[in-house]
Amino acid sequence: MPRKRRRAKDRPDDLAAWSMIFQSGYDFFGDGADAGIKVDKYGRPVTDDVRSAWTELGQQFLDQLPDKENEPWAVREFGQPEAGRRRRRR
Repeated sequence: MPRKRRRAKDRPDDLAAWSMIFQSGYDFFGDGADAGIKVDKYGRPVTDDVRSAWTELGQQFLDQLPDKENEPWAVREFGQPEAGRRRRRR
């Protein structure tokens, strides 16, 4: 029987943890920090971490977004996510 796959604690992929950050650029309620997302004392996450998470979870976030009229911070900062594709790092 294969072993259970575990998430790395330093890279949470939980959309609920990233939602506030994708929406505003800040972790106002501490959900991201509680999930292991590194933020500074003002609640701002590391830009490279957000970019990576946006590539993986951005389309899923936009699909469940109830307010389609207001553009989320992550769209303004990083553009539209690539649907279902991951970019290779070089």
